[in-house]
Amino acid sequence: ATRRLFDLPDYLTYRAAGGCAAAGEGAGLRSACTVVCKWNFDAAAQDWDAAFLAEIGLADLGSQRIGAAEDVREVGARVPGGVCAAAARDLGITSAAALGIGMIDAHAGGLGCLGGEPPPPHATGAMPLEMRLALIAGTSTCHMACSQEPVFVPGVWGPYASAMVPGFFFERGRPEFCGSGD
Repeated sequence: ATRRLFDLPDYLTYRAAGGCAAAGEGAGLRSACTVVCKWNFDAAAQDWDAAFLAEIGLADLGSQRIGAAEDVREVGARVPGGVCAAAARDLGITSAAALGIGMIDAHAGGLGCLGGEPPPPHATGAMPLEMRLALIAGTSTCHMACSQEPVFVPGVWGPYASAMVPGFFFERGRPEFCGSGD
């Protein structure tokens, strides 16, 4: 039987921390980004949606396999204990290196694009985060935006509370918004 289920950013944190849950219990610390966007964690209630998990036949996942609600951390939060000695050796870094909670790769790109300031002459000044749109291209393409209030748009994923920027909702336009490569 599967002992633990991870999204990649959470697995990398788990391995870098030495295959422990930082506190030594359960399934390990989890990123708000991964569990809100992909595992249906309710960020407002700070808990798993037990009714939803039961409805889809996964009520038995339990905190030992998907993480307890109290194990969910904001993106970038410090992981207690940092990088374990074995991971530091494997990565060629010092075990004194800080370890932070990660995020989904496209979302990391969205955070960098939305939070960055272009160099002159393209600088936008103090353009609010809610007025920005990121187009992330890789193995797929998506549009990303943040808002202070939830925005519901047919065909757009989200809004996800505090999944990319704490205190903001995040919306993601799916790859088909960019058209076909044909």
